[in-house]
Amino acid sequence: MKKFIISISLSLLLFTYFSCDKVSAPYMKTNGADTTSCPAYIFTPRTTHHKVVLIEDYTGHQCPNCPAAATLLKNFQLLYGDSIIVISVHAGDFAEITPPPFNDLDLRTTTGNQLNDHYAPIGNPAASFNRKLLGGSRTSISTPEWQTKLNQTLHVQPELDMQVKVSNYDAAKRKACIDVQTQYLQNTSKKLMLSLYILEDSLIGNQKDGPSVTVPNYLFMHVLRGSVNGTWGDLLSNTSISQNTLKNNKYATILDQKWNAKNCKIVAFVYDSITEEVIQAAETKVID
Repeated sequence: MKKFIISISLSLLLFTYFSCDKVSAPYMKTNGADTTSCPAYIFTPRTTHHKVVLIEDYTGHQCPNCPAAATLLKNFQLLYGDSIIVISVHAGDFAEITPPPFNDLDLRTTTGNQLNDHYAPIGNPAASFNRKLLGGSRTSISTPEWQTKLNQTLHVQPELDMQVKVSNYDAAKRKACIDVQTQYLQNTSKKLMLSLYILEDSLIGNQKDGPSVTVPNYLFMHVLRGSVNGTWGDLLSNTSISQNTLKNNKYATILDQKWNAKNCKIVAFVYDSITEEVIQAAETKVID
């Protein structure tokens, strides 16, 4: 997978919002994709907040039970709407490229392989719910348990509110300018990390469905394509932060030439570096 050209900066938004504290940091540039040319983006203030669950679905085109799991996750999204974000992680034995018909589409990524190695699901399909430790494991291969595990992560008060927006996309350069705003909804001293992943919808290829059936034009959705700022992200905060503090982060990344920008999304999420649990997440399209 091609390396992503990344630049990271934190900018101070010049407006007052519920008398919130605002935090900024110096600009950083990597390989020329800097954020200095990115427009400033002002987020609309929010007065209501809800918990968003990040579901990471470990899957592969040779996994016979994965289409049924994908349908279950789609039903979750229809039921819970924007309270759920799904990322399909193609990694492990079932995602390997082998002789026809499974050599048509390689959806493995460096980020997906690192997640798969770290969380080590013992089979596919497997799903994590906010990477929370549930029943002694962060991943579950039993789809009948998924509703229960989702309920355990969804029906809690949010600690953070997040918004993410691609403020500008330069089609000629394939450069996306990304703004992330995090609002602390309570006092905290947790060491929090911010990660941004790139997803792509509507990829078509061969998919095993059951022990003896191969679907030739299977539609792969919310496929993990890589990370904007590395698999494990950047430090968001490591000191005591007061309620209603706003943190604003700005990034820029170059999309791979093989990806359809109209089908790409950016997912941003914050997680606790000690427990590894995802605290909050948000997503946006690259092109509205």
